Amino acid sequence: MTNAEHLLSACRAALLTVRAGHKIGSPRFMEAFDTAGRKIHPEARREPHIAPVIKRLRSAFIWSYSDGEPLPPVTVQNALRYLLPLFGMELVKAAAMADATAELFAEAQGLTKRKAPIGGSAKVVPFPTVHRVGIIRRLADQMESVTPKGAENILRARLDRLAETLAVRDMDPAVIAAEVHAMEAAVRMELALRRGRSGNGGAA
Repeated sequence: MTNAEHLLSACRAALLTVRAGHKIGSPRFMEAFDTAGRKIHPEARREPHIAPVIKRLRSAFIWSYSDGEPLPPVTVQNALRYLLPLFGMELVKAAAMADATAELFAEAQGLTKRKAPIGGSAKVVPFPTVHRVGIIRRLADQMESVTPKGAENILRARLDRLAETLAVRDMDPAVIAAEVHAMEAAVRMELALRRGRSGNGGAA
């Protein structure tokens, strides 16, 4: 199995514990996720573009359990859409697998009914493009090339355009807000990872 398949397998293994009566983020859930996730090659798990995202995903699981609040499926969706291409999965397939896995998380929490089997095209929230990773990196490139104030203006303009595009599609305001927040978080995380590698401040 590839690293991408091992990551998806970790999600499925964890979801099986939910079907057995455990909550997302519970000790049993995390044990299943981590046990399967350890099959991802150690060097890949330590890669600076990957390790922080997996850590954030694990933290989201745990926070959901400790806070007693449902885990937003978009959290899983965003993480997988970012990670799977980095593990070498073709972008369109990665998007479909991320969407379907997020749908399974939504179903496990009773947030929605399952619309398609894993590997299909079910979506929890609409994404403007399957090439999300490329968009995030290009936007980060633009922000790094200008002053901090200019970088914030570039980011705000891009987020405003995204919100307008989704509004034209008659999306629910809550979905639009979640998508805009997800893109902003992804861009800022990309910039933070770059600063960590270079050891200096940067634009945002």
